[in-house]
Amino acid sequence: IGKRTIKVLNFSDDGSSHNGLKATSDFPNSGIVGGFSFSFWVKLDDSDTSDARTIYSARRTGGVASNAYFQDNYFKVFINDDSGVSKLFRFDVEAASLVGDFTHFVFSWNGSFEGSSALLYVNGIENVTSYLDTTPNSGNARKKIKTFSIGGTSASSASDDQGLDGSLFDLCFFNKLVSNEEVAELYSG
Repeated sequence: IGKRTIKVLNFSDDGSSHNGLKATSDFPNSGIVGGFSFSFWVKLDDSDTSDARTIYSARRTGGVASNAYFQDNYFKVFINDDSGVSKLFRFDVEAASLVGDFTHFVFSWNGSFEGSSALLYVNGIENVTSYLDTTPNSGNARKKIKTFSIGGTSASSASDDQGLDGSLFDLCFFNKLVSNEEVAELYSG
């Protein structure tokens, strides 16, 4: 999949406004069709996920393009398309298991807005304990991204409590559905 350089980002949800790293640009290849995957290592400082603990937030003028976060013992991935159709994938993930040690995640989606089509891998193993596609709709190309944040959200209406309270490293994005072999490579480094 590629060369790996490890840099750990530490975030403290101290109640300050939107504590994430933010980049604003017209990301030219973000409004695409087809597979979409991302990978990251995370360690939470505490197990309270009653408020969203954001891994990343990608926004377009007027709304969310996609985001990934832990909330209420779920890992959630929200993806919105250009026609307003949205998908919310929700996986059971016990927040207490993420405190103290780094855990590796890979989310992999075939890009179809129809049916249940996403996989979550935790430490290289497919998580099949419980999965819910809360919006099984049809849709078009994903929205193009204008603002991208890591460890927090850039939404002006977002709660200050939506930042990541912990550490994150090796956040990678792929414009494809990753294979089991690639998941193993990402996990083993």
